[in-house]
Amino acid sequence: MDIYYCGFNSFHHVPSCPESPTLARLTLQSEALPEIRDVAICWNFMALVDNQGSLLQYGLGFQSLDRRMRELRLPSEARGEVLRLSATPRHLLAVTGTGETWSYEEGKGWRRLAVLNDTAPAENEETPVVMLKTASGDSTNLGLDSIGRVYSLPNRLDFRPIVQDIACGKEHNLLLTQDGVVYSWGGGSRGQLGHGSLHAETQPRPVSLLEGIPVVSIAAGGWHSAVVTKHGDLYTFGWNESGQLAQATNLAKPPECFSAVEKLFMACCTMQPEDATIPRGEDVYRKREGSEEPLVEDKLSEEDSLTTCYSAASCNQETDIIVVQPTPVLVTFPRKDNEEIRVLAVSCGSRHTVVLTEGNALWAFGWNKYGQLGLGHTRSKDTVERVPLPKEWAPEKIIRSIVCGDWGTAVIISSRSSEQKNS
Repeated sequence: MDIYYCGFNSFHHVPSCPESPTLARLTLQSEALPEIRDVAICWNFMALVDNQGSLLQYGLGFQSLDRRMRELRLPSEARGEVLRLSATPRHLLAVTGTGETWSYEEGKGWRRLAVLNDTAPAENEETPVVMLKTASGDSTNLGLDSIGRVYSLPNRLDFRPIVQDIACGKEHNLLLTQDGVVYSWGGGSRGQLGHGSLHAETQPRPVSLLEGIPVVSIAAGGWHSAVVTKHGDLYTFGWNESGQLAQATNLAKPPECFSAVEKLFMACCTMQPEDATIPRGEDVYRKREGSEEPLVEDKLSEEDSLTTCYSAASCNQETDIIVVQPTPVLVTFPRKDNEEIRVLAVSCGSRHTVVLTEGNALWAFGWNKYGQLGLGHTRSKDTVERVPLPKEWAPEKIIRSIVCGDWGTAVIISSRSSEQKNS
């Protein structure tokens, strides 16, 4: 089994990988990685748990400048080995094989989240909840137990349908029920809830425009959402500032084309207006003097800037772009002839999206300042682009899962023979 990574790595939180716009192999202490149970990636650290239950953290400490690898050991009273992880840059959640949930914060250490079963078989008898997985956001931590109940940790949500999966963005949350229905709630300022408005929701509400379309997988980015249907289609909704919905936007806008509200949005996600002077979409070319070869310009000319405004509201110019998409929209993939493309999985970073389709194919779109799309360059894309796979991948290697961090992407691969053995 191997892990490949692309994207932000200035804090060396992905060991042995350069900050690369292409997928590069991760190695730990030995040439071969152990069996990986789960991995969580943030902009400042990476945590992974292997088949021995060892939980390793790489990169910066949550509040320190210590970049060394360290093993995070659960307290002696914890029962079972770590199986699942979720994280934000400030904390880590771990679920053990016995269903316990533990939270780790720098300076505070480990703390068990004591979630109790409120449907105990006998009066005054408390039985522990067996948690299967967690999802972490800036405002909410969700938990999913073994019988399909969901928790805003440590409290159980008053939600009746049986839940199959959970996901958290920066400010919003998604649920997927056993019947394939998607619910969302939390912050909606960028349309990430999919309800057709920018209003927040305090309780889970079904995404009505997906009614009748059975969904099998969900993912939440910083301020956008993605769902995969039973038929292999991909729908996205929410913020599209960097093309993370694979819908047309303006990826080469000058700073003067940002409104005050747009600048506030960018301040919330560490993007600066001056970044826009570097084209994030297609390159701007001019010919070298005395040569037919194109030269990539780092900045837009004044004339080009006047024709690449962000929106009509900010520059009084008609444009046909999507910045906020408050309802689900079908993502279109480039196809050859009548080629059928069936989506298997999706993962979302802060402002980028990576998709796995049948045939071991990877696709990516959205913000790409650190090469997190794996396309071999650092230009953001608002169209679906196929990710070139490393040449050293043998034909029998298959992609087991994709995990997007804030500004990076990890791809876990294994051999077909090992997958068949495990199944």
